[in-house]
Amino acid sequence: MPQLLIPTTETSVNITRPVIYGIIKDLFELTGIPADTMISFPGELESMQQPGSDMGTMAQQSGVNTMSFNNRVFIEVDEDYEMDRILSTATYRSENPHIFRDDRVEVGIRPIYSSTETTINFKFRAVDKTEATRWRDYIRTRVAMNWDQRIHNVAYHYLIPTEFLIILKEIHRLMENVDGYGVELDDYLKSGMTKRATIMTTQAGTEPVWAIAESQIRVVGYFDFELVPDKGSREDEADTWTIAFAYKFKYDKPIATTMKYPLMIHNQLLPQNYRPNPLTDATDPLENKEFEFTLSSYLFYQFEKDVENKRLRDEKLYKGFVIPSFDEFIPDGVPYGTEPVITVLTNIDNTNPHLLLSLKDLGRFKLAPEVLEFMVGEVPYMTTTGQSIFMVNIYRGATLLDLDTLTLDTDLNIYSTYILTLRKYYHIRLSVLNDLSILSAAAINRLRNRGKAAQIIFDFINPNLKLKNKLPKILANDYISRDSMKESMDAMETYNKYGVNGIMKTVETMLIQSNPISKLNKEG
Repeated sequence: MPQLLIPTTETSVNITRPVIYGIIKDLFELTGIPADTMISFPGELESMQQPGSDMGTMAQQSGVNTMSFNNRVFIEVDEDYEMDRILSTATYRSENPHIFRDDRVEVGIRPIYSSTETTINFKFRAVDKTEATRWRDYIRTRVAMNWDQRIHNVAYHYLIPTEFLIILKEIHRLMENVDGYGVELDDYLKSGMTKRATIMTTQAGTEPVWAIAESQIRVVGYFDFELVPDKGSREDEADTWTIAFAYKFKYDKPIATTMKYPLMIHNQLLPQNYRPNPLTDATDPLENKEFEFTLSSYLFYQFEKDVENKRLRDEKLYKGFVIPSFDEFIPDGVPYGTEPVITVLTNIDNTNPHLLLSLKDLGRFKLAPEVLEFMVGEVPYMTTTGQSIFMVNIYRGATLLDLDTLTLDTDLNIYSTYILTLRKYYHIRLSVLNDLSILSAAAINRLRNRGKAAQIIFDFINPNLKLKNKLPKILANDYISRDSMKESMDAMETYNKYGVNGIMKTVETMLIQSNPISKLNKEG
């Protein structure tokens, strides 16, 4: 299931400035600065707003001319992400509430927040020193009343990326194309959007965009000075007096949005430009390239993620093939003790809605002839846990359905036992048991009678068996003895529990050595 992440645009205008404006209004009230004081808040280019468009309750808006010696507040803002919380920022995991959600087709959009430390650097220019001193004394009384900290409520909005809206438009088209609901696009978007969503346009009513309005409460701010601000000083030839101070607070800033959606909508595959492009051997820039290393750099190179993934794939420790290759399906759960062989995103044939797929026709993937021949005899048992080394399951969305929802025939065709709905998507998962302790005695005996197939299956489950010469030995008539089978099964259990070298697979090993108290006392 694809997941897209797109950074939030225009955060300065839509988020930062409204938040700062809300904090400043509270500080005016808290510190006694007159409400009609001009606020000078230059943007990123250090340029001021056009006359009449500054922030705050402007004097000129009330019809009063502003002079160079009037009260004025100059503001500079510094924003830094809180370093201690960067690695714990929720990105793809389901942490924050949806701003768009349609559970019918498993589509969802969530915001991503980052804890942001914000410092507002104030320069309050009073008309004269007397006014500045009066304001400073007012601050002193507030501090004495423990009002140097303040709880704020801030409001802002952010835009839903246009790319997400384009995808939603295509999803809606496919939904209405097959077994639709008869809902127009605008109504579909409104029904899935949060109640905080609204449509914004230009003043001419063009270029509509979806915006999410939000408020954050209990934002704690505090003055960055001890007891009172500095005395300040005169800055020009006039009588104006300037006092500087800083105010700090933290809030969760929406820095991006993420979208999750399925590849199959109402039994139709999304077009290619809406699907992820997996990295294959043909597109891998490191594939079939020759490298030269120093010894130390070679050892570090072995721990790089791309190299590790390739090694696991080559050693067949990373098992299972996915059809189609760009499918990023992750089920909510899998049957205990199973290892995936093939996972297929299937569609429903209207002429034969019960038929899902054939294990003999998997496109460019093919099972070994010995395995296919063995599987024919396993057909009655492959949908029952522990009755066959193979197991076939069906998923609706990411949910595993009951075993009795599938059946197979001797041509290895897989059928559903009831008519599937076109409004959902389904996966077929063929797996093998890697915990042979739950395998029935009858299933083991059938496996012993198919020696070549048993060797292929065991080698797939754990390649270490072949490396250690622990694969079951084949006798005449493709037969495996009871002792040889037991030896291989015991070895597989050992290698599954321990690593290749017989060491527990742990992230970290710690050894503790205890000493008698008397010895510790003697040695200090």
